[in-house]
Amino acid sequence: MEVPLECPWREAAVPCDVVLHALRARKAGPGHPLAVCRCHAHGASFSVYPPGFVPYARRALLCTPVPLVPDVPSFAAVAAEAANGTAWDRAAEDGSSRWWSTQGRLLRRFRQALGAFEAGLHEVVALALGLPLHLLSAVKGAVGYRARGRALVSVLEALGQDLDRLLLAGALAGCWGSPWRWQPAPPRLVPLVPAHLDRAKASTTLEHRFADHFG
Repeated sequence: MEVPLECPWREAAVPCDVVLHALRARKAGPGHPLAVCRCHAHGASFSVYPPGFVPYARRALLCTPVPLVPDVPSFAAVAAEAANGTAWDRAAEDGSSRWWSTQGRLLRRFRQALGAFEAGLHEVVALALGLPLHLLSAVKGAVGYRARGRALVSVLEALGQDLDRLLLAGALAGCWGSPWRWQPAPPRLVPLVPAHLDRAKASTTLEHRFADHFG
């Protein structure tokens, strides 16, 4: 990974001094460690996730050409399978890595990241992402795994598989804190949540709130 030259607390008066502090092993989920960076200038630390991963998630949000976690489908892939009517195993003689209950739970978590379970939140997400409201309303009201998969796939198609906007949606829904993306050229740390929508002040509370729901 490339160590960012800036931290989220950057300011013109105090230039950042960011270094790789440690590689933190994960207790569960994918085997890759998380990079913990430290800005000595601002006395703050932050974690760097591989593209498409978020706190507490054990799989990527979107499909990637080379999966970081082999044989673990992304949330987008789970939605696509459901949309195609592929139901995961309810029973398997030799066990299974894809159980029906897990499929339903993952679909729910993906819908949660689009604001499906808080009154009026899907409207905020639709407006922020520039999507037709009926797409988010379909995610909110879909019944049955096929319908939920189709609704999620429709949103992903409308987004053009845009990871940044998907990360924005999840931040607005309270599934993770305000994300930033490191842009190597020109070198810059880019906030993905506009300042007027930023919920960073509540991020600590929200992370604890959703820790058991998005893992």
